[in-house]
Amino acid sequence: MDEQTPIAIMEISLLTLDDKVVSSLLGLVGGVIGTFLAPWVNWGIETRRERIKARKQLIEDTRMILQDPPPVSEFRKLPIYFRIKPFLAKATINTIQGKYDKNGNEVITIVVGPPPQGPSRYVLYVLNDLSLQEIKWKLV
Repeated sequence: MDEQTPIAIMEISLLTLDDKVVSSLLGLVGGVIGTFLAPWVNWGIETRRERIKARKQLIEDTRMILQDPPPVSEFRKLPIYFRIKPFLAKATINTIQGKYDKNGNEVITIVVGPPPQGPSRYVLYVLNDLSLQEIKWKLV
């Protein structure tokens, strides 16, 4: 070869048989992972959507009932009360459940005078707890 003629020498690396096997296995493993990972991720997203939808419905149903609230003695028997009870503050539950003496008898307080104006105290407590729960659940 002549020294005056520049010749560029490039090395071309061809895949060997081992490299082809490794590449094929990586592709197979990636495909298998993708096949199982994509539905799992989708399932997680759908589960979260359904949970949010159920929580919104629970709060909406409770607010609908409390627009024209029943007496507290009736409210504590409703199925909606048992659904929201785990999310209520202890003070709210005590207000709804009432007071009992040491023998388990309900203590009834009699108030003389005109009936109080506005919503019942338990309604305000429940609505307050629901608002706090909405924030905790990041629904607002």
